[in-house]
Formats: sequence, structure tokens, C-alpha cells
Amino acid sequence: MHYHDKSVKEVLDLTATHENGLTNEEATQRLQEFGPNELEHGKKDSPIKIFFRQFNDVLVYILLFAAIVAIVAREFIDAYVIGGILIFNAVFGFIQEYKAEKAIDLLKKLTTLSTNVLRDGKIQKIQSMDLVKGDIVVLESGDKVPADLRIIKQSNLQSDESTLTGESNPITKTEKPIASSAQLADRKNILYSGTSIVRGVAKAVVVSTGMSTEIGKIAKLVQEAEHQETPLQKKLKEFGRFLGYLIGIVCLLVFVIGMIRGMDIIEILLTSIALAVAAVPEGLPAIVTICLALGVQRMVKRNALIRRLESIETLGCITVICSDKTGTMTKNEMTVTSCYANENFYQVTGKGYNDLGEYIDHDNKKINPQLEFSRLLEAMMSCNNATETIGDPTERALYFAGLKGKSSRITRKGEIPFDSDQKYMATLHNGFDYYKGAPEIILKMCTHIQINNKVRRILPKDTEKILGANKNMAMSALRVLAAAYKQNDDIIFLGLMGMIDPPKEGVKEALMICQTAGITPVMITGDHPITAKAIADKINLKGSVITGSELENIDDSRLKSIIINHSIYARMTSPQKVRILKAYQDNGEIVAMTGDGVNDAPAIKNANVGVAMSQKGTDIARDASDMVLVDDHFSSIVSSIEEGRIIYDNIKKFIKYLLAANMIEIGVVLVAMLAGLPLPLLPLQILWVNLMTDSWPALALGVDPPDKNIMKRRPRSANDNIIKEMFPYIIIVGIIGTIAVLGLFIFAINTGVSIEKSRTIALSTLIILELMIVHSVKNPRPFKDMFNNEWLNGAVLLSLILHMIVVYTPLNKLFKLAPLTVADWIPIIIVSAIGFLCLETFKYLKIKNSSKLIEN
Repeated sequence: MHYHDKSVKEVLDLTATHENGLTNEEATQRLQEFGPNELEHGKKDSPIKIFFRQFNDVLVYILLFAAIVAIVAREFIDAYVIGGILIFNAVFGFIQEYKAEKAIDLLKKLTTLSTNVLRDGKIQKIQSMDLVKGDIVVLESGDKVPADLRIIKQSNLQSDESTLTGESNPITKTEKPIASSAQLADRKNILYSGTSIVRGVAKAVVVSTGMSTEIGKIAKLVQEAEHQETPLQKKLKEFGRFLGYLIGIVCLLVFVIGMIRGMDIIEILLTSIALAVAAVPEGLPAIVTICLALGVQRMVKRNALIRRLESIETLGCITVICSDKTGTMTKNEMTVTSCYANENFYQVTGKGYNDLGEYIDHDNKKINPQLEFSRLLEAMMSCNNATETIGDPTERALYFAGLKGKSSRITRKGEIPFDSDQKYMATLHNGFDYYKGAPEIILKMCTHIQINNKVRRILPKDTEKILGANKNMAMSALRVLAAAYKQNDDIIFLGLMGMIDPPKEGVKEALMICQTAGITPVMITGDHPITAKAIADKINLKGSVITGSELENIDDSRLKSIIINHSIYARMTSPQKVRILKAYQDNGEIVAMTGDGVNDAPAIKNANVGVAMSQKGTDIARDASDMVLVDDHFSSIVSSIEEGRIIYDNIKKFIKYLLAANMIEIGVVLVAMLAGLPLPLLPLQILWVNLMTDSWPALALGVDPPDKNIMKRRPRSANDNIIKEMFPYIIIVGIIGTIAVLGLFIFAINTGVSIEKSRTIALSTLIILELMIVHSVKNPRPFKDMFNNEWLNGAVLLSLILHMIVVYTPLNKLFKLAPLTVADWIPIIIVSAIGFLCLETFKYLKIKNSSKLIEN
């Protein structure tokens, strides 16, 4: 049911009420029937569900399988260790996710809104949640609109609807019916829940409450949107499935070969556990979680609060940023930037609601406006109802422009309020009146003009100049108002002032970084196309403009093909924002959506990374987001993308390291089994390597110093196969490591060394070689940046100490190891060093070969 195209009488009849409001009895009955006036919140996951969600991973399933097999084989220590790994990873992931949700809850408002209603013919103050359809609400400047209302009566009413429609200017309201075809932003007789009154008074009838309001419909869209998987999540799932199939095939092969050879069933099970444990990088889930958690801490310092850990790495492959204009790229604070007086333009510096700024003439020289056009400033301040803290955004802009010029407000005797039909306001003073309003209206009223503090009759050429100045300012997307004063029967023109919601500091520079980083910035706003284009020009955002009405005539398939030609979208509604977002995603783009308003929430929820604002953001936008900008600054998004790239680079490094290490373990166990050799490495020994001696260096790689040119390269493709890229290196490491470890193991066995000591030699060779390999994975170039990570240097030392403790303390009995002599260590170090040099040679030959291909 639409109410904007109905008369007041029709609306009152449809809502079964009258101008004196409902009775308390009627209101109570309706409240029981239709429920409270509040938004339904999407069901939040319980702490238990968040905890068990940490187990929903293929790698975890493989480890569970290994634990079950260990229990069957009565290797309880192995089972306990694997169980401990799984619980640690789940607890750590739970703590991070739960803390992030609690941090968001702290951002929400704790106050309960109240509102004035007419009930039983009297004005009563009630909680907004108790409003019902048919209630008559009384509103004045500064009030928050508690539900969707149809205006019955109003005086000089203006509302701020920027959080809903994106329109930064106050909307002048009316009680008259509006055409049924009018869009949401053009329904001037409707007040929307969540917006605010900036000027005037009104009496209005409640037509929609709760989830039936426009804000409620958007909240429903947010709750219904599906959460997007990150590229890393998808790749790790694919890798987990691949590992699962591989382990299944290998274990089946081991079982068949073992049965053919007549091996003991327990030995077959032990070999299967060893292979499963060797194939799965047990530390990987925990290290990924810890690395992302460390990223969360670093990003908090850069004013970004992460709600979902996985979203950090997605930031690194963002290709498009769809950003709301109002409050995100701009300050959402009207500011006077231009002034026309004495037949000249003057620039007004400064931004926002403060008195910091100066007046600059056409020669770029600072002037004293009190000497040049003091009366214009006095008129704009005095014919004005704003104060430093409250009021219509336009009037506040004029008020602070006066303060910048050292002017002040003078006492008034009366006021003629602004009227949307006459389009001006007047204030009455001692012996004269001040007028302020639309330039063409004020100009028609004027008989004289003041130039350089002298008054003369206004001439046609003066009118032509002023209208030209007005047109120039309007073409720059400035909202222009004129001022004049009346003395005796003469009305004297004083000048023009133009204002705009200015860009935030740092946005222009942030967009430049986006462009060098291969990221496409896009502006999506509910504002007028001229305003949007003007702001885009100020921040050097290139591209053509398309409006919401034009978008309505474009189907999804055509939108997908033409979307690359546009970067400025004006007069857009919430569903249209989602359409734009989906079109980019259908083209294979990874999209971030930033915004602060209710109208941004559905697109934020559907984006690959949704980014909301903290200070001026709405609760619905924050609830829909993956990340909240604490300082509401657009440049923080760019910092977050940089951090995302750094984190992803480091994740690739430690995944490469862990998989290369695991490939050695798989090779050693599999080749030994096929050759009929005893197991060189027992399951518990492999677990020790994977968890303790490998995990610390891998964790240190997570904080490896970033590449200096990280924001000068294009985003990685979401389709990049992280495993495929590093597969040749992993295979080479596997071959070299298998030869080194098995070579020394076989040599020890053949020279009569005990099986415990032979396994200790094999394990030590594996660990020393892996601690050398960790320096190799840091950089694709040989012998480059090997020791520039202090954390890694310390981690390698810690791993060596831990291994020595296991070998030379009573723990060696638990791990079935034996102490080594100095003579035993010499071949271990030499063989490991040769293996490391072979890897660096492989990297050198690969680079050399790539250079030749480029030259050809």
C-alpha cells in the first residue's frame, strides 16, 4: 500500500485514525495485534555453533581419520596429540571470531528512542517501539523519525535522509499528495524511519512500523543475503579435497601392498597413520588462524576492525571498490567553498563544521572579508536558525562561513520562515530586514546592488552577471543561496554563497594508490549526477556518469557488458546498488563495498568484502559488514588492502614451506614402504616435526617484511591456483629431501646402527634441511633477503633447541630416539647444505629461463 499519492483524509481513513490520534485502548490493541515497532535482527550464531564451525574443514576431517586409526592401532599418544591439535585450532579460531562479534556489539547505540504522540487528544511521550499504525506523531527540529510517516501538517519542514537515500542535502517536505510514480527519494510527503528532522515542525500519521518500513525492508535484504566464501577458503577446500583423495588412494595402496607382502595389520595401520600425518600439514589451520589474527591486531592500529578473519586475505585480491559518496568519500558536512560579491569570486578554505578557514581572492591572496563584504556575512549569519552544534546543514555551513570571516549574528525582532513555494527566508531587525533564498527569487526582488560597500540601482548587466555566476557555481555542484537586505522600500542585493559536501582529506591520495595498485574505484550514490560528477572531479575519479533511471532500462546481461565504461552511479536505490555489485562479480571481479547508510547495507552484505563506518555508520550497515572503519576514513580501506596483500603473500610463503616439508615426509615414508625398508619416521616423530620444529618458523613467515612494491602490482586473480604455482618447487624439495633423508637412513642401517639411532639421524636430517628451506621460500630470487626477519631467525633457533631437548633428554624414550655424537652430525649438516644449494640453483635457473622467454 502506497500513501504518498493519497490525500490526508484518505490516509487517515486507510489507517483508521483521525487528527486527534488513537485512544490508548486502540493503540494497546494494535500493538498486541501487529507487534512492536522494532527491527527483527538476523539470528546470530551461538558460541557453541561458532566453536563447532571451526571443525568444518577437510584437513580437520583427515586428521580425525588419523586419530581414529591411531586408536584402533592402540597408538594412544598419537591419538592424544592429534586431538590436542584439533582442539587448539578450534579454540583459537573461536576466540578470534567471538571477540570480533563482541567488539561490533560495543559500537551499537544503547539508548532507547522516545517520541511524542497524540493519544486521547493529548500529547504523550512514549517509547518508539510502542508506536502503532494510525498513531499521530508530533515532530520538531532535531527529532529522529521513529517510523514511516505520512505528513498531515507541516511548517518549514526539512529532513536529513542521507542515511537512507544518500542525498546529502536536506529534503524540503510537504503535506500535499505526490504522483504515484514518484521514486522513494521524491516522495516529499513521507518521513522515513531512521532519518531526522533538521528544520521545522510536523504532525504526521504512522503508516508503517518495524520490518514494514523502508529501513525494515533493507534490513530484511541484509539478513537474506548469502555470505561470500573468500578465495583462500575456496583454494584450501580444493586442496583439502585433493589431499583427502590422495591419502585415500595411497592408504588403499599401502593396505593392498602390505597384505600381499604378508605384513602385520598393526604395521600396515602404523604406515597408514604415518602417511596421513605426513600428508596433512597439521600446523597449517592454526598458523593460518594465528597469522590472520596478527593481521587483525595490525589492522586495528590502522583503524580497521575485522569481523571475519577470512576477509583479511580477500582484501588482497580486491579489484573493484564500490564506495558510497556521502559520509565515505565526503564528510557529510556542508561547507561553503565559494563566495560571489563585488562582481568577483572568492574562495573559502576549510572543511566541515568549524571556523578554520580563510577568504582568498582571484589573485590567490588572503583578504579581510570584513572590509570587502561584511554585510553579506552578517546577513547569512543573522537570517539563519542554526547554531554551532545543531541546525539545517546548509544553514550551519553559512553560519561557520560567517565565523571564518569574523562576523557575528545580530539580534532580530521577528522572522518570516522559509517556505518551499516562496523559496526564501527573512529576518526583521532594527530599521532593516535580511533576506536569504534561491538566487533567482532574491534577484527578482532586488532594486539595488551593493558593490565595494556602495549602493546603486541594479542594472540588467548586473542581473546577467549574477545569474552567470550562479550558473557557474551550480555547474560545480554547489548549492547556491543569495542574500539581500531591505531598507525603506529598497531591497539591496549583497552576494552569493555556494556550498558542497566536500571530499574527505586523503581520499584523493587513496584513489591514486588504488589506481597504481590495479584497483578500480567506483562511486555509487543517491545524490544528483551533477553533484556526483563534481565530487568525482575533485578527487580525480575518472569515468562517465549513469543514473538510476537510466539503469532501470538496462537488463542484467547488457549491464554486465557496459559496466566497465562507468565509474560514477548517481540517484541509485538499494536494489540498484546490489545489481551493480552483482554485475561486477559476474565479470569475475572481487568487490569491496564501502558505505555508512542504511541504503548501503544490502550491497555491503553481498560484497566479497563489506566495509561499514563506525562513527557515522548505521547499525544495519555495521551488522552487514565484514570490516568496520573505526575512523570512517576512506584511506583506511587502502591501508587494509595493503595489509591484506602482505598477509596473503606471507600465507603463501608458509604454505609453500609446510607443503614442501610434508612432501619430503610423504616421499620418505612411501619410498621406504615400497622398498621394503623399516619406517624411517614414526607417526609421533612426524607429528613432532610438523607441530613444533616446523610451526615456529612457519609462524614467523607470517610476519615477514613486505615487498616494497606491494601496492604497485595488480591484484592477484581469485582464480589463481596457489598450490599449482608452487607445485614445481614442492616436488623438487620433495625429491631432494627424500634422497637426503633416506640416503643417510639407509647408510646408517647398513652400517649396523640401531633402528632408534638410524631414525634419529633421519629425523635430524629432515629438521636441519627444513630449517634451511624456510630461508629459501622467503624470496623467489636465490640468496635474497634470507636473514631480514628477526622473528624467523629466532624461530629457527627455537626449533633447533626443541629438537636437541627431544634427542638429548629422557624424552627421547617417548619418541623412540637415541642421542647423536658430533661425528653423526657432520654428514647431516653437509647433506642438508648440499640440498639447500641445489634448491637455490633451481631458483636461479628458473629465473634465468624466464628472462630468456621474455627476451624471445
